[in-house]
Amino acid sequence: ELIGTSALASLPDLEGSGLLGRYAQCLDEGQPLVIDDFTYFNEILDDARRYDIRANRAGTDLLSLTWSDVTERFEFAQRIAASERNYRLLAENADDMVAHVRQGRFVWVSPSVEGVLGAPPAHWLGREFREVVPPSDAPALAARLKTLSEGGVIQQRVRVVSVDGVTHWVHLHAKPFYDA
Repeated sequence: ELIGTSALASLPDLEGSGLLGRYAQCLDEGQPLVIDDFTYFNEILDDARRYDIRANRAGTDLLSLTWSDVTERFEFAQRIAASERNYRLLAENADDMVAHVRQGRFVWVSPSVEGVLGAPPAHWLGREFREVVPPSDAPALAARLKTLSEGGVIQQRVRVVSVDGVTHWVHLHAKPFYDA
């Protein structure tokens, strides 16, 4: 149906979108045109979509054009960004401390660690988890780590030592972390 019709006949909104001018510039100057995530109301689909558009001069009066519909990719990125905002809101405002420990070292801690252990997250990253466990509790820590390595879950009150050396009781809920 499109063969033999002009671009403006098929896509009347093309001129108002500013693309025609950019196509002309590509044709005149010979510089490739690269546009990512361009919003265009697709008259054929009767829907606003996102496109990656490429144009290259293929002759003195000829352009090679490709439009790739990337709406799904764009919407996915939007959902990820919203999820990250919600996660950050939760992590930055929860009183409970959350930590990700890998191979015995802190790889991530929530901002609330400062209220619990007396130092900001940057202080804890890369440090050994054992640093917050009183030395006399080492056997109990070893038993907990064994439980976790076997896929078990720990839910109990334990003692931790803050940076000022004071021992505190906390409720520990630990479980193995599996990636996607």
